[in-house]
Amino acid sequence: MTVNPTTSELFSSAKLVAAAAQASLGKEGDKIDKAKVAAAAEDLLAATSKYGKLDPETGLGQQSTKGGDLSPPVPF
Repeated sequence: MTVNPTTSELFSSAKLVAAAAQASLGKEGDKIDKAKVAAAAEDLLAATSKYGKLDPETGLGQQSTKGGDLSPPVPF
């Protein structure tokens, strides 16, 4: 697991996990490096828990906003 993976590393992890999922559905399932896939999935889950905003009561995500309320202005 990378301590603080960069955005590029997270995209690489996502690509690796997706490729492994596709390979497991086809005839290439035995060629998957399970240790690499597990490490990539761990990075993705760690980033999700760090950056994702989950409501502890419902378990659903909330939209993250920066700079306050980003709703459209009210017309006069």
